[in-house]
Amino acid sequence: RSTQGVSSAASDVYKRQVVTQIQVATGEGHGSSVEKAMTPKMAHTLFTEAFNAKNAEQLCALFAEDAVAVNPRREGRAAICESMKAFLETADNLTIKTGYAVQSGDHALLRSIYSYESTAEDGSLSVTKGSGIELVERQPDGSWLYILDHPHGAEDSAIEAQ
Repeated sequence: RSTQGVSSAASDVYKRQVVTQIQVATGEGHGSSVEKAMTPKMAHTLFTEAFNAKNAEQLCALFAEDAVAVNPRREGRAAICESMKAFLETADNLTIKTGYAVQSGDHALLRSIYSYESTAEDGSLSVTKGSGIELVERQPDGSWLYILDHPHGAEDSAIEAQ
């Protein structure tokens, strides 16, 4: 089945359905609640869904074992997961728009334009907006994982902080 001429979002939905059908047919993924990003842009979609569902397992599964995140710098999936779990407790309603996804071979550079809400101890609500840069890498099974995550990488403040 060709996805030519189909919108990117529709193509991602189709790919998700195919992956699910393959997993059911082969028995893979039985008992697992994590979904794999089958396109670079799908990494943003799954990140948003996992974040808003407070699904730390899914969120952590989107990062490569040796991934690096900055602000603050964290190296390795375990360190990134600990930081993400803490962040999940304080923030809600994440939205991510993919500004671009530029692929070269097994790597893709993504730009995220995001916002999320957080509630202060006094109950006041604040909205944080930003623009990040992420690098994802295609895995042997065809899925994509984050290998670099810079949540402020596309902002002027990231350049000024160098």
